[in-house]
Amino acid sequence: MDLSKGFAYLVLIVGALVTLVRIIVVFSGTTEAFWTSGGWELTMVVLMFVSLVYVLATGFVNRAPEPAPVAGFRDPAPVRFLLSDPNSATFWTIVRWYVGFTFFSAGYEKIRGLEGDWMTNGLALKGTWSFELRTNGAGKSQIEYNWWYHFLHFMLTHDWYTWFAKLIALGEAAVGLGLLLGILTGIAAFFGATMNFSYLLTNFVSVNPPFLVLAICLMAAWKVAGWFGGDNWLLPRLGTPWQPGQVFARPPTLAAPGKA
Repeated sequence: MDLSKGFAYLVLIVGALVTLVRIIVVFSGTTEAFWTSGGWELTMVVLMFVSLVYVLATGFVNRAPEPAPVAGFRDPAPVRFLLSDPNSATFWTIVRWYVGFTFFSAGYEKIRGLEGDWMTNGLALKGTWSFELRTNGAGKSQIEYNWWYHFLHFMLTHDWYTWFAKLIALGEAAVGLGLLLGILTGIAAFFGATMNFSYLLTNFVSVNPPFLVLAICLMAAWKVAGWFGGDNWLLPRLGTPWQPGQVFARPPTLAAPGKA
């Protein structure tokens, strides 16, 4: 086996194993210190860095010929490689697992009721909105943008939290599963980025800034981010709205007899 490919498989195996252990910890309720105090996050960040260095160091050895530049300009070679070359998929797989599990874990805890009532009457979300919409003595809200403040206030006063809480919980779990399995990665990352952005607007910082950046990067790398996942089989068959795949492609039309 090529040693460089062997190293890529090693990185993927380690990432898969530590993510699997983290999933088991969440589902079993184990309180192992390493897995509940940032150990998993640190391991995945190290793997992301190592895989990024690896793909950049080895990805230009046998790269395909470069396309002609548009209007005389072309993107930097590392950007073209990371966003379009399957040899960069090792890095994006680790990113997918890191972001995907965090989303899935957050959704799973809400569905199970471990973070309050999200799936019955949405009181946990009601409490969150009420807290963020409160104003100080000067009438200033915790939320920076007035248009977002009025939007949340409208949803709160019209009891939208009763169904919106379910949408958030199920949406987080769905985004997480899509990224973990590499299924429609670009779409899953888009909805993940949308949630990260909306949480930031609602004054939730937490892990949202770096995860918003990572989700946007996964959107940009949608062609290769799911290479080691379901997209490797799914994308050629589904294609895109501007380039239909095998399932939706129209069969070639045959010229009528006697016509050129």
